[in-house]
Amino acid sequence: MPNPNQKFKKHKSTRTPNTKVSRVIVKKKTSNHKCAVCKKTLHGMPHGKRAFEVKKLSKTQRRPENLLSSILCPECRQIAYQEAVMFKNNLKDEKDLDLRYVKYIKMIMKKIEWLFMGLLKVGSKCTIMQGRNFGKKIVVDSVDEKFVYYKNKDKTEKIGILHVFPLE
Repeated sequence: MPNPNQKFKKHKSTRTPNTKVSRVIVKKKTSNHKCAVCKKTLHGMPHGKRAFEVKKLSKTQRRPENLLSSILCPECRQIAYQEAVMFKNNLKDEKDLDLRYVKYIKMIMKKIEWLFMGLLKVGSKCTIMQGRNFGKKIVVDSVDEKFVYYKNKDKTEKIGILHVFPLE
């Protein structure tokens, strides 16, 4: 009698080396990762792999590193970014926002709120939140539109502005 947990799973007959036929449980494949809004397949995500297989992959193979890239497709992400900027600059009210995007707009607002408040200035202390230098404390040398520049030993390095978080 089969194990009650395995009784209703899909089975397949296979022939063993000693010419005996046995039943083997067919392992399920995971479904593709979908966009939370439009249900399109997300690119850059490991499809058809189970949790223990994904754990064995390197960090860059597991998921993309952009903000909300493991949740939303590029088109929906762009709409969410635009709506967040319009909401921040009071061009849209909260009631005018698309209800499908409200949750993600709030996530974006939390992530970049300090950017608009002017907390990121030359000389301010920050910590790196993503990448190989995660958790490293830095002092900002200069701030660009997209990058933060800091000194690492003798050379100046740059990091994306969304990858640092101010400590003050």
